[in-house]
Amino acid sequence: MRRIASRAGTALLCAAAVLGVLAACQSDGGSEASAADGLYLTDTYSGKVYVYDPDTHAAGSTSLVTTGQNSTGGIRFYGGIGYVAVASYNNTDPGVYRFDPSATVPAAERIGTVDRSAQFVAFYSSTKAYVTVADYYGTAADQGVYTFNPSSPSSGLSAAPITGTNASGMYLQQIVVGPDNMVYVADYDNQKVYRIDPATDTLSATPFPASSSGTTALVSGSYNGSSGVFVGNIAYNATTYAYTGSVDFIDTGASSVSTVLASTPASRMLYLSAGKLVTTSYSNTYLADVTAASPTPLEMGSSLAGADLAARDGLIYVAYTDYSTSRLYVFDATAGAQSFSPVSVMGSGECVAGLAFYED
Repeated sequence: MRRIASRAGTALLCAAAVLGVLAACQSDGGSEASAADGLYLTDTYSGKVYVYDPDTHAAGSTSLVTTGQNSTGGIRFYGGIGYVAVASYNNTDPGVYRFDPSATVPAAERIGTVDRSAQFVAFYSSTKAYVTVADYYGTAADQGVYTFNPSSPSSGLSAAPITGTNASGMYLQQIVVGPDNMVYVADYDNQKVYRIDPATDTLSATPFPASSSGTTALVSGSYNGSSGVFVGNIAYNATTYAYTGSVDFIDTGASSVSTVLASTPASRMLYLSAGKLVTTSYSNTYLADVTAASPTPLEMGSSLAGADLAARDGLIYVAYTDYSTSRLYVFDATAGAQSFSPVSVMGSGECVAGLAFYED
């Protein structure tokens, strides 16, 4: 069960949290208020999307919209539109769904008509986006990195994945656009990160090796004076039942890899402009000052297993669920818990899987 939960991406983080007890970087800056403003949360079981007001600390009692699908996972915003990844585990219509939160009656519509087990989405431009497709029960032919046009959702996903991203034995997870405008994608099963040139949609000849297995999370940031991409690994020890992964850094200018945090598993990461890196996994959540000569992770909360992360206005939000109650834990940039934290969100039996602040 742990193996399946680890490989199933965002949508099955809830199962892992219970057993153990989602590009571009997310912003820690402010944003202008709008009718759609707020923190959006997805429920993995029903596909419901709820909205939390960070000013009043109140969560909507009813969902704004729903995909109607099990295994609903990560959520992202681009150009004022919400995009939700839906995987295919025990599901009927997986794929990438989009909705306009400003609409009078918001509705989630799938991009295209072909079933694809969507894991994570990254936006390169207004006409080009990428999605990783991976399914524990699927075949290699249906998996890989697909593209789509955010300005023409009716065109659907690309008919075929990018060449080389659907080889047998690959299991792709997070995908981000790096500071060098190249696209990076994590391969859980092969402990590697691939680089894609968006001008030609071709893979670089040599992937970047990660320092431990379970390569899952990616986020752009800076380390040792260089811009690049942080890599989160969630290596699982079947003997000790512990996650013992690590965090690496790809210097995109030098095309080199170094280890930033050893023995720090990360299934989601968040980079703050002040040089702070937040990591969460099936077991713990940490904050690390990566401007330090030897970064040391500071635990946030107590054994806080996070499903996803978000940040705005100097506060860090960690999503957590135990199957009966989903909560938001809120910390400041020094890992100090806020007085109103945690906040109960969603309903009984619902499972928060993805977080994202509205962006226009």
